[in-house]
Amino acid sequence: MTLRHSSLGLGLMLVSGLATATPIPRYEDLLHAQHVPALPQLLSAPLWASTKVLAIDTQLDVAPETGALTGQVDLKIEAVASVTQVSLLIDGGLKPGQATATGKTVNVSTQAYQGYTLVKLDVVPGLGVGETVSVNVAYSGTLECKTEGCYAGKPLAFLSENGAIPGVYDQDSLGGYNAWGASRSLTLSVPEGTDVVASGDRVAQSTAGGKATSKWVIPGYHSYGGNVVMMGQLASKSVAGVSVPTQVFTTAAAPSYASEMVGWMQQIVPFLDAQAGQKLPYPELKVFKLPLGWLNIFRGTAGHGLTLLSEDYASGDVAYFQETLAHENAHQWWGVLVSPTDIQTTRWLVEGLATFSQIDYAAEVQNPKVPRDEYLARRYREHWLLVKYRGDPTLPLVVASPAQIPTDSVQNTLWAYIRSSALLEYLRVVIGEQSFATLLRAWAQDCAQKLCDTADFLALLEQTSGEKFDAVFGQWVSAGAAVEPQIGFSQVGGKLRVSATGIGGATLPLELWITLADGTLKKQRVRFQGSLPVEIAEPAAVRRVKPNPRQEGMIWSRSATPADVDFDAEVDGFDVIHCARLLGKTADPSQAGGEGIWSTDLDFDPRCDADEDGVIGDSDLAVVTGAFGTLGGGAQ
Repeated sequence: MTLRHSSLGLGLMLVSGLATATPIPRYEDLLHAQHVPALPQLLSAPLWASTKVLAIDTQLDVAPETGALTGQVDLKIEAVASVTQVSLLIDGGLKPGQATATGKTVNVSTQAYQGYTLVKLDVVPGLGVGETVSVNVAYSGTLECKTEGCYAGKPLAFLSENGAIPGVYDQDSLGGYNAWGASRSLTLSVPEGTDVVASGDRVAQSTAGGKATSKWVIPGYHSYGGNVVMMGQLASKSVAGVSVPTQVFTTAAAPSYASEMVGWMQQIVPFLDAQAGQKLPYPELKVFKLPLGWLNIFRGTAGHGLTLLSEDYASGDVAYFQETLAHENAHQWWGVLVSPTDIQTTRWLVEGLATFSQIDYAAEVQNPKVPRDEYLARRYREHWLLVKYRGDPTLPLVVASPAQIPTDSVQNTLWAYIRSSALLEYLRVVIGEQSFATLLRAWAQDCAQKLCDTADFLALLEQTSGEKFDAVFGQWVSAGAAVEPQIGFSQVGGKLRVSATGIGGATLPLELWITLADGTLKKQRVRFQGSLPVEIAEPAAVRRVKPNPRQEGMIWSRSATPADVDFDAEVDGFDVIHCARLLGKTADPSQAGGEGIWSTDLDFDPRCDADEDGVIGDSDLAVVTGAFGTLGGGAQ
């Protein structure tokens, strides 16, 4: 079923031209690279076009050293509309044999497609609405090597969907991967002495006639996570003290980082258990450390009960390798168990949520001594820099069709990972830590192995927060924009009046940080409606008002007083010194001494970049010094 939830009402109400803010207490606690070609005209909705796949049972006999195999697949399909054809996508080195179906004739034809083979199965007579049929297809051949030396002499070989394991597609070139909800099984025979790790639950294992045979089952539920199989001479270590039996696998020839990953998983699993509010429902979790050189095959991916990560991520910084392991394991929830049905047109609740979890893990587990707000603000500053100087903030996070998803790897990363996680962090700030934690647990509980989408997440957000967010989602999820509010304030008679100009007619929830003259910091959540200011009761003198910097990945705020970089409504020596210290810094990523996902210099401050060219130079500093002495509103 599809979940829908009602809102519990509005947050701030407009009164006499002002949004009256109710004080909120301070709160203090609390890269898949799978080679799968895209078929034409992918569906965004409905989930199924003509065919609903009920079960996919695959049997393979494989020689891992050469890639030679024989196999067969049994499909059980149901016609949602009149059906005359179903298609399989297999490796280009494989050829189909005979296809049969009880009471039907199945005619087989093939078409080369981007290095793969599209196998078309014409069913005669066709299926009527509601009719089910089981189709058996045999195939064999030698897998083509998509990367140099991927079989012979290698310590590790792999199989995946749309290769040795057929992918299933809808009829008549309608497109759309239609195996969501299907139960899946893989029975795999390999030479005795070959170790196998696969996605799914291992339900049987035997040895006979020089062959080792294992069976892996994925129960039927709607999931973006597919089949992956790793084969070779493997080593493993158990992870003790976690909620689900967990093993870390490596190749026997490259066991590096096995012990470190065991220690990391002892921290990652409890962290994700707490975030999702429940443990993973698997009999076991398998974590596979891929050896160096796998960035062009699997950088990192996840399927039912199997997480893979390439050791290449350790080449720069081991701490980043650890947090990336947290990212890929987060996909066991955000992508495998909770797999939004609008995945064809968005990644924000899959890659965005996993990136959000990754950064949270780095804050809570890896850097617990750094104040939480400080750490998260610094990490999300990278999102601001990357999108402002390299990205396209006008692209919706849920696009109208799959054709709009960026194909450029940089732009895809900025869209799917960076902007998406920045929006999630922004939403957490504006509804509060506890409310957002409740929201994530509800998303996991209500939507694991169910049909849910962005609309359901919005409904849960409104239910949890008690506020309306349809306008916010309309601005940044269904549409795209860069918002750069100019924050100004004045204070008269115990009333603090705060404006956010330059946002047009947007609805803009923000958490403001209000610093008093005595240095006390107060946090206040407000909601701006277009050009209307908000009014807050504050009898003490106020020194500065600025948005919580954790929001800066999404909201690129500035002071309403030009060249005032610290939001105290005046241009003084502090502003000049701040920008002077940054002379020569650039917003380009991957520079020496950088931090974060793309090694960006997180000291770079766009508020000092007056001409917005990505470099803080003499002309930028001249803008600040030229405005020295300017006074804005401030306390009166």
